[in-house]
Amino acid sequence: MGDVLHILNMGGILGQCTSDHPDLGPALRVEVLGAVVVDVDGQKRHARVQDHALEPVFSLTHSAPLVMVSGTSMNTGKTFAAAQIIRYLSEHGLRVAAGKLTGAALLRDARLMEENGAIASVTFIDAGVVSSTNKEMAPLAKGLSPT
Repeated sequence: MGDVLHILNMGGILGQCTSDHPDLGPALRVEVLGAVVVDVDGQKRHARVQDHALEPVFSLTHSAPLVMVSGTSMNTGKTFAAAQIIRYLSEHGLRVAAGKLTGAALLRDARLMEENGAIASVTFIDAGVVSSTNKEMAPLAKGLSPT
């Protein structure tokens, strides 16, 4: 408690900022007041997003057709394009589920896909990952089947 950290992105990821962005200025400083604690089998410990993560899946026994949208970097229109594809498919009578596998821990993109007709949406947060990572994403992506 009392440590000073920084808000590192719009998703609320906290950490130590080691340099300022030339266009954005210094990161917002925050003071640690405490942590969320849970009781696990009579033991108190910090809560973790991984505690309720969907299980990774290494092999799919069945699957619907998949459409993947990828791009070179942030803010290139991937989510917008995905939402338009979802809207088109939904308007033509197909049931579409959506998933977002990287980025910041925002629900804005998942909500956008649902607003455009997705019957369900899941994100890498549901897989227990809070931001882009160097983890092997294929088993996590396969485990993001909405129920």
